Amino acid sequence: MVKVLVAYDTKYGNTQRVAELIADGLKAAGAEAVVENMKKVKVDEAAGFDAILMGSPNHMGRPTRTFKKFVGKLQKTNLKDKALAAFDTYVGKKDEQEIIHPGGGEFQKALRRMEEQLKAKFPNLKLITPGLSIAVGGMKGPILDADLPTCKEFGLKIAAQL
Repeated sequence: MVKVLVAYDTKYGNTQRVAELIADGLKAAGAEAVVENMKKVKVDEAAGFDAILMGSPNHMGRPTRTFKKFVGKLQKTNLKDKALAAFDTYVGKKDEQEIIHPGGGEFQKALRRMEEQLKAKFPNLKLITPGLSIAVGGMKGPILDADLPTCKEFGLKIAAQL
């Protein structure tokens, strides 16, 4: 059985909820998924997973410091042959069934930075899939209904690739 760590940082619980929904997709596909706040993950245990998914809220186009610290700690462990992926949450608005992304295409800026950091810190590991950006309705959320199924689909997609 494939074992996946879904590590997240969160302020209002939205990124945690996304992590849990991704884990639901992983489990539905037969993978074992462990969901944990990055602050509580024992990075030396990360080597026991086949894949590590990392999520962060988008703070002004950047991942959180907790994400950056977590990646730095992971870099000191043996992650040979592990797959990686990233996800984030950002403030979006819903207008008549359509998600409005502030700043046009800039809503994935933090996600792109997360993926760039992962590629730079782990050049021998692969990003298993392009990352996932999920809209939340305002600073405190909640996750927009239109994005909820996307989270589980992301988990299903990753499990299929593993």
